[in-house]
Amino acid sequence: MFIRKKVRSLEAHLKPFAPSDSFYVVVTGLEGQLSDVAKVGFSVPPVAGERLLPSGEFGIASRRNADGEEIVHKDQPLETHHRQREWTWKEFRGRYDYEEKSKIVEVPYKRYPRSWKQPHGVELQVRTAPNDALVITAGPFKAREVDPELLLNTVHMFVELFGECRLVKEDLAETVQAPVRRLNWEVLPPGKYPWSRAEPAVDRVIRSVSPGDQAVLRERVKTITAYEPDFIAVGRNGFSRYVVYGWDEHQLYVLESTEVNNATYVLKKGWEAVSAMTKAQVLDEGMHHARLVHRGTWWKGVGDLMRAEGIQLPGAGRKRA
Repeated sequence: MFIRKKVRSLEAHLKPFAPSDSFYVVVTGLEGQLSDVAKVGFSVPPVAGERLLPSGEFGIASRRNADGEEIVHKDQPLETHHRQREWTWKEFRGRYDYEEKSKIVEVPYKRYPRSWKQPHGVELQVRTAPNDALVITAGPFKAREVDPELLLNTVHMFVELFGECRLVKEDLAETVQAPVRRLNWEVLPPGKYPWSRAEPAVDRVIRSVSPGDQAVLRERVKTITAYEPDFIAVGRNGFSRYVVYGWDEHQLYVLESTEVNNATYVLKKGWEAVSAMTKAQVLDEGMHHARLVHRGTWWKGVGDLMRAEGIQLPGAGRKRA
């Protein structure tokens, strides 16, 4: 039974499955939807084994899956919150002489309390069905155990991306599992990445945010790249708001987001393990090594982290002649 619009309940579509059954959300007929396949981020023609997290730009369900959801509690009193901005002023240097100065400041403002629901992080994968046709799937899900909200959002995401989907058991029970090749990261050529080299690589990420936030982001990137990471990966698809800065020798990877009032995530793993992680795993407190909140203490936190990991600024510790 095809689902071609957003529905309130999947009860009728789940009736064919026993509580112990596993099933997939599937879109078939890819040869007639190659423009949608390419839009989502898969290769054209599709390649079995490709796996990715769709970007949140395609609709509400895709955004909830990739970026999570902020819940505004308008039934509660307003509270003070802070946002970071660049403050620029002219400093008097003498008669007719002024020097322009700038710094990052925290601006307080009132807003309703908010809570954040983590993204579902459901990834899509190209698989081969028994009839040798390629299909795009999400799952498997267990009929008895699946979170109804997660499943409903996944179905709505398929409708946003492809216009339709089905819940299928038997057809995919014997699919050929190709080696997984995730398409969530673009790894840049190896080598040292000080700010002068990192800037053009991450500029397209920085330019995607508002002009007021760009200055804050650039200061953060300058702070991180001052330690000359030897690895940079730029997020794609559902990870498009992230850039990873890595120090392979120390197995330290810093994930910086374009959400200026969010947080920086620090992972202590090899890159292969990091690149295989889902977004939900990246954001899971049990998975990351540290989390540096985007507040005034962020810069000190980065310095403390690097010292603890034995990573020094270039030239630090050199004796004067």
